[in-house]
Amino acid sequence: GFVLSSINPFSLERVDAGGVGIKVNLSGDERGVSRYQYATGWAVYNNWTTQFVEISTHQKSLAYGIHTVFAKGGIAVDINPTLNYSVIPVAAGDLFVNLREPINVIETGWLKTAIINSISDVCAKWPIDSIFNHREEFGMAVVKECNIRVSKWFVVSQLNSNIVPPDALRKAIEEKTISIQDVQ
Repeated sequence: GFVLSSINPFSLERVDAGGVGIKVNLSGDERGVSRYQYATGWAVYNNWTTQFVEISTHQKSLAYGIHTVFAKGGIAVDINPTLNYSVIPVAAGDLFVNLREPINVIETGWLKTAIINSISDVCAKWPIDSIFNHREEFGMAVVKECNIRVSKWFVVSQLNSNIVPPDALRKAIEEKTISIQDVQ
């Protein structure tokens, strides 16, 4: 019994309620990630022939730090994006097959690139003054573009670009406000 228990190839994993478990074949004609099976609750598997991966599907928050993007006309602005996202549960297997990375690596790689590029591309279509005069519409355009890019595997429920106007623009806005107040 001791010898058998020491070489026991079976493992037991519990899949959290906010996640999806994926069993991946490691041997046979369907080895690798060509075939996977979803698991919920308690999952028993042979760890010699099967890999078990759990992908969290609950809401997560991310912050990506300061990046520079360019508005229409080539004016540089800084962004500090923050977002809430979740993995689409039925797409978790496809996400694993295509990216083959742990979710924290995907967050700082593939997802970060998609978010920053979405903000950059939307920003490049808007004149600098329109971005700040119509912040709500700009924000909705960014979320829409972002969800188009990540919709295969993710849902972005909230995204704030935290865009900061360049110092020259900020000074011009302040001077304009002061001149309007002086006239009034």
